[in-house]
Amino acid sequence: MWTTVVINHFTREHFDANKNHHPKPPRHMAYLCWRFPTKDWHKLNVDGSLHKDLGMDLAWNCGYRSLEIEMDSLVAVQLVLSPIDNIHPLFSLVANCQDLLERDRHVILTHVYRECNSVADMLASLGHCFDHGCRIFTSPPPEAIEFYEADLLGFTKPRLVLS
Repeated sequence: MWTTVVINHFTREHFDANKNHHPKPPRHMAYLCWRFPTKDWHKLNVDGSLHKDLGMDLAWNCGYRSLEIEMDSLVAVQLVLSPIDNIHPLFSLVANCQDLLERDRHVILTHVYRECNSVADMLASLGHCFDHGCRIFTSPPPEAIEFYEADLLGFTKPRLVLS
């Protein structure tokens, strides 16, 4: 028991001493929604949880050469858009993504919050429920209709974002 009291005491002192060293950055409420692609461009919203290049390959095979790719992982977007050292542990994966972006087409890769990418996020969650393999939908599955229609209608979702 005495050990628990001492550990709790030092743990509390540690947290109290360090709580002001890393203040949370200011945030504000933003209302986010999916945006239509620029005229004559196509949009690829990716979650990145599986088959990292499948969406780009499908877009390429459909003849889409002007592609806006949106991803909800800021770290992944920053890695792909920055030069990477060949000793980086993710070098081969990032280099593969960079090669895909440099094909003969116009590609813009941007970060969006998950609230702007809800259909991709929902489909990725749904995909984890399926057996192994790939499923290609030519129209939204029933589970995604609500998200798809909300995006088309421009419904917004609140989120606290960095100021």
